[in-house]
Amino acid sequence: MSGTPFENQVAAAGMSLFQPPRTFTITPELWAYDYQERPRIPVIVGLRNLTGRDVENAEAAAKAASHDPESHVYKRTLAAYMVARGICCPTDLTRPHPQLEMAEDQVPIWLSQVAIDAICVALADIYGPLDDEITDDDISRLGLMLTDDSPLAGLSAGDESMCRRALRRVLTALE
Repeated sequence: MSGTPFENQVAAAGMSLFQPPRTFTITPELWAYDYQERPRIPVIVGLRNLTGRDVENAEAAAKAASHDPESHVYKRTLAAYMVARGICCPTDLTRPHPQLEMAEDQVPIWLSQVAIDAICVALADIYGPLDDEITDDDISRLGLMLTDDSPLAGLSAGDESMCRRALRRVLTALE
């Protein structure tokens, strides 16, 4: 193998560095009823982590549609944009889905609201809640916790992995 130790470990496990963290199957009934070209067989999409910029852009698009964050239009626009940014090729999170290019413009046309909502739930499972921001007091508490010798001890393997990914995103953003 000719890569970094981490890349070699990933390859040895039969994984890809660009493998999306999760996939979602869009079954035929989840496509918008009036979408004339809707697939008649299930389509698998990759789901990737949303970036801070993705969330900002989704909020901007929703605000352009309606200035009332409690309105139905705002919430639908926000969800559709987040789905559009969160779906990708099922084998490479750096590429758009080959059947769903131009997703930002097309998701509300292609997918039913049920599908958009279901994909939002799946995205939240890998990304976490989008509306609960950490407070300054929480940041101080976190800093104290991270100075412990084993700050993640006692967590399940899944929770530890989730925490490590979240902390990686924080570190990357701050660097």
